[in-house]
Amino acid sequence: MRLSDLTPARRAELLARYPTEPNAGLRAEFDLTQNQLSLVARQGNVKKTKATVSKINSQPRNIDSIGKRIYNAIGAAGQAGLAAQGVLTALPGTTAERVQATLYNLTTRGSLFRAGERGRGRWFTRKEWASDHEVRLLAESAARARASCTRGVSIKHHTAPAHLPGDAIVPPGVRAIECPTVPGPAERLAACEPGLFSNLRPGKYIDDQPRGWVNAITERR
Repeated sequence: MRLSDLTPARRAELLARYPTEPNAGLRAEFDLTQNQLSLVARQGNVKKTKATVSKINSQPRNIDSIGKRIYNAIGAAGQAGLAAQGVLTALPGTTAERVQATLYNLTTRGSLFRAGERGRGRWFTRKEWASDHEVRLLAESAARARASCTRGVSIKHHTAPAHLPGDAIVPPGVRAIECPTVPGPAERLAACEPGLFSNLRPGKYIDDQPRGWVNAITERR
């Protein structure tokens, strides 16, 4: 969870409970990492009370902590690893928020290694297993991309229907209309009278009666 997603009301509740409650429970309930929780506490200028600190220190360490249980569950899966849903199934009674927060903490510390996209990742206890899983994901993605592509039709030069010898095949009921041919460059040049403008004096045009503006600009003064 990002701190920007923490609403003012939830932040106020967190600051009110922080002095008297253990961090582990607050992290799990508010879906925060220890660094995020400490930052919120510093920004709100709140600290644990002496009574709370004494109570936390007097409690025996839980050797079966959520982090250890998650690590052991993923380690038991071996090279296959576990997704977040698999961890929830392996640890009944644990909330998704607590599992996600613990997975984030273990990954940040380097105890676990994640492979795959965010939200659909898979965790492993060995880095090489995570790397192998990334390679498999890339190969599967490339195979899906190739399968979804339609193979193009290749037509060799001069083998298209318009280049084939013989008359065109006209289906029954279709009236064929012959399009007029377009003269090539040589024919178009031959159609023009040679030297059309070569024998005309300045100001002389093909028109028998030049326009008035022509006389105006060509008149000698």
